[in-house]
Amino acid sequence: MKRSGLLLAACLLALLVPPPACTAQESEAMATTEYPRATLSKPYAATLGDLIALNTSELITSFKSMSDAPTIAIYDRDAKKIVIIQYGSRSSLDGAKKGIDDMRKSMGSIMQIVGGVYKVAIAEADFGYIYSHDGKELVRWEDGKYTVAGE
Repeated sequence: MKRSGLLLAACLLALLVPPPACTAQESEAMATTEYPRATLSKPYAATLGDLIALNTSELITSFKSMSDAPTIAIYDRDAKKIVIIQYGSRSSLDGAKKGIDDMRKSMGSIMQIVGGVYKVAIAEADFGYIYSHDGKELVRWEDGKYTVAGE
């Protein structure tokens, strides 16, 4: 996944933690200068992958038993896959793989629900999984195999 996808994932995770209250002036001062100011009324062309990833994130959050870690789903437009990213406490490679395996086992019902919403068949091949610990990717699963970060 490209750096921009990971940045988006980190931003989405940040949304899970409510920010402290601040004034409009403080908010303006904290605005990032890396990007142009958002025009919230501007049309944005979302893909089916974006919508499926959004619904997948919502369902994973709703079904608390699916993951023991904060988890989001994003659509990686370059890879053309929905990527499930777990921000977990497991620091060992075996623990991270177990986290991914547990998530993969739980995804069947979500694929059926979200596929039904959009009247499409969603398969495991449409998904990739990343397990991250302390801000670093430990392992990913995609196309039937694990890849350890840094290898």
